[in-house]
Order: sequence, then structure tokens, then C-alpha cells
Amino acid sequence: MSIIYFVLMLGGLIFFHEFGHFLIARLFGVRVLEFSIGFGPKIGAFERGHTTYRIGLLPLGGYVKMLGADPLNDAAEEVAPPDSFARKPLWQRSLIVLAGPVFNFILPLPIFFLLFLSEGLVPPATIGTMAPDGVAARAGLMPGDAVRSIDGDEIHGWWQLERAVSGSGGKPLTLGVERDGAALPPITITPDVVTDIIAPELGLTRDVGRIQIELGYRRPVVMVAPGSAAAAAGLQSWDEIVAIGSTPVDRYTSVLKTLAGLTEPTPLRVLRRVPMAGMNAEVAEFETRQALTVSFTLKAGDGTVGLSSSEFVIADVAPDSAAAKAGLAAGDEIIAIDGMKKSSWGVLLNEIRSRPGERCTLTVRRHGEDRAVQLTFDVREEKGEFNTDSKEVVIGLSQRSGYAAPEPVENQSRLSFAAIRTWTETTRVFALTAASLAGLFTGKLGIKSMGGPIFIYEVASRTDSEGWNYFFTVMAWLSISLGLINLVPIPVLDGGHLLLFLMEGIRRRPLSLRTRQIAFYIGFSFIAVLMVLVFRNDIMRAYF
Repeated sequence: MSIIYFVLMLGGLIFFHEFGHFLIARLFGVRVLEFSIGFGPKIGAFERGHTTYRIGLLPLGGYVKMLGADPLNDAAEEVAPPDSFARKPLWQRSLIVLAGPVFNFILPLPIFFLLFLSEGLVPPATIGTMAPDGVAARAGLMPGDAVRSIDGDEIHGWWQLERAVSGSGGKPLTLGVERDGAALPPITITPDVVTDIIAPELGLTRDVGRIQIELGYRRPVVMVAPGSAAAAAGLQSWDEIVAIGSTPVDRYTSVLKTLAGLTEPTPLRVLRRVPMAGMNAEVAEFETRQALTVSFTLKAGDGTVGLSSSEFVIADVAPDSAAAKAGLAAGDEIIAIDGMKKSSWGVLLNEIRSRPGERCTLTVRRHGEDRAVQLTFDVREEKGEFNTDSKEVVIGLSQRSGYAAPEPVENQSRLSFAAIRTWTETTRVFALTAASLAGLFTGKLGIKSMGGPIFIYEVASRTDSEGWNYFFTVMAWLSISLGLINLVPIPVLDGGHLLLFLMEGIRRRPLSLRTRQIAFYIGFSFIAVLMVLVFRNDIMRAYF
């Protein structure tokens, strides 16, 4: 099946690209002599009108052969038939050449639209976690709040909340919020303008609005204060509370609220981490969890419950890591990075990973005292997916908190959801691909990052395990890559033809046959060398 997926993916991309050239050429009355998918000996062919349609043995490209379009002869300088490419105005010839890449940019639109249109369920607009001193917290929002409207417009999904906030940096929004099933007075909130780092190695960023909230919520994995009511009940740090009485629980915030209101002894069902027999108790991967029940009561004079979330508490520090050398230890609680508190452990890690090689300051609480720890996390070369080289930030820290996502809700705006997500995803992929291509020419990315047919084969072969959504998503990404690569101003590629047309427009007469031939041979040589390097990369990734 792998070869079938490969042929379908690459053949589909080539067909759509060449169909762009073909369609616009026919629209302008240019005679198309041959439409070929693949190179080399033909597998099959048929003729209709003046055009031969063929499939070549090597599915590594394709071409549309038009009357009078060969740059290596002087047909453009002779009296050519009216349906010759050479007889068409410069703007029509330019559009015919441009049509191939443009069709590659169009293809992802129907692909993404149909994929997103199929999503009948979406995450709800319910706040899971938030930064303690973030915009949302200062505005009075709390974990568990459900946002029902924004500026008077009803919303249902997290995607609508995320979109409104991202596009409103520095601008006030009025939120309609429900808390515990009751509507709150309207809450006005102004998102901060922050720089979102999309690809740190490429310097690709964008300014967006943020209110420091996340969809996922903390599970009740707790730390226990000595001498507290929780400690008296027999709870221990790193326990996860899974039921209060006969009621299952999975949110840290609701557990804390419920325990604070208990006045009678109540059984708590917990899961406790214990080392596996014969294993090192300090190694988390050799732990299991034991179910047990404790009795909890908050007596008069006990004060607080004595529980806190384990989310930012360090459970393990890798030996010889930058964190260990800086003095971080198990039990330390990370309060902030460079003075900023984060909404979740995942956001903290993403912040660290987005700044490889940069020095940062972690504010850490140990035994009730805060201290500043300065360190630069190590960066190492690793083999990523498909054996590709990548730089990874070695964080060396882990915690034992757990997370969960709320149950999805019905997508009540499927058409607008599909249209908006199609546009945002297409522009995101376009920006990432364009930045990557620019990175190759500026030296930010090495030639080793490029892939060729063998790489595409490996990617396509995963369709069996990943499914057709994966297949079409990869196809959309590759289509944009193919379009952008073809616009590079190298003779032989579409971008090279456009460059020659531009020179022709400036000179107001066609370039000489000799000039076109030299340009073609230079471009062909460049592409040949590039293909050798790409095949070498593919072979090294696949077999070494």
C-alpha cells in the first residue's frame, strides 16, 4: 500500500500543478501538444483534440508541452501560428506560467475546508487553567468559568474564544460568563499584546492577544502542607484525589472548594504513587499507583485545607543537566520565568523551548522562601521524526501533575468554523513554508533539512497507521511547498520563466536565443546538483 499512497500523493500534487498551466493555456487559446504526469517511458497515453495525455514511468514531475514554448529554439522569433505560446502577449504568457504555483496554493483550501467541516464536535469555551496574575485572573475570571458570549455575540466553542482574543490585543472585549450554572455580570477584559514565537529557529513571530488561560484543567494531584487538616487525614504529597464520598472528581479547583466546605468526616478516594518492588523509589517510571481511602474533616480552628496543586512543583531533576547544576531540586516550586507566571507547566516548557540558548531567570519557592535561579538550558542535536536532524532544548525537569480536557460539545457553526480554520491554517502553513525556504537561502536552515521523493514516500507510507486525514493534511502542506519552490527565480522552474519575462518586459523585446539557452543550462545544472543533494539527504535519513 505504501507505493500506492506515494503515487496518489505525488501524482495528485503534480496533476494539480500541471492542470493549472493547462487550463490557463487553453483559456488563452494556446495549443497544448502534450499533458504528462511523470517522466520517462510512457505507461499509457491517449489523444484528444490536439493534445496527447500521457502517464510517465517516473512519477517525479510532469509537464505541459505547448506549441512555441520551447526556450531552446528560436520559434519565438519566427512567425508562429496564432495558437502558439510565443504569439501570446507577455501578460498572458506570465499568467500561464504563474498558474501552476497558484493552483498549488489553491489546492489546500478545499482539502482543509472538507477536513474541518467534518469536525462535528469541538472543545467548549470553558476555562481550564489560568496564570495567577494574568489578564483573566485580574478581570475576575476563574477556572471552570464558561464563556457564553463575546461583545454580545453568542459563542459555543473554544475556537471562537481563542480567535476573538488573539485578534483583539490591546482592545477591550465584553464577555458573558457563567459560573456554576449562573450568569455573572458582563466582564470587560483587554487582552495583552504578546509576541507568539511560531518558529524560533527561523525568527518567525506574530503579535497576538492573550489573556493567559488554557482549555485543559489540572487534575487534583496535590501537595500537602505539614500540620494541616489534609495531613491529619493521612493525605500525602503527590496523591491524586479521585472521589469525595461517592462522587468522582477530576478538577483540582472543584476539589479544593468542596473540601473547604466539609464539616463531617468524609471518605476521600485517592491514588498514591508507590515504587514497584525491587525498583529505585526515586525513578518515576518505575512507580505504580495504589488506591486507598482516607477520612477527611475540616474542624473549627483548622484554618485552610492545606492542599496546593503539584503542577509547578519539580518532581525530578536530571543529573548533570543545567537545572541540576544551577541548584534546582525535587520539591522546588517554579513561581515564574523572567518575572512572568505561566498558566500551566506546558506553557512554561514551551517558553523555555522557544528560546534555545538564551539565559533565563526562574523564580523558585523552597521551604516558603523565594529565590532567583539563573541558568541557560542545554541544547543538543537529536534525530527527530523520519530521522531528521533537529535541535532540542534539554530541560531536565519533570513534574507529576495531571491534566484533562472537558468533554467536547456540538459544533453549532460548522461552516464558519471550517472557513475560518481553513484560512488560518493555510496562511500559517504558507508562512512557515516561506520562512523555511528563505532560511535555506539565508543559512538559518541547512541543506540537510530538505527532503525529496524518498522522504515523501516515507511520509505517505504512514497513511495506513495515521488515516486519510493525515494523508490529505500532508498533501496540503506539500502542495504549498511545491508552489513556493516553483516560484524560486531559477531558470527551468516557473519562477525562472517569470524572471525572463520580467527582463523581456523591461527590455521591450524578447531575450536572445543564446541568452535563453545559457539561462536554461545554468538552471538545469543547479537543479541537478540540488536533486543529488536531496537524494543524498533522503538516503542518509532513511538508512543511516
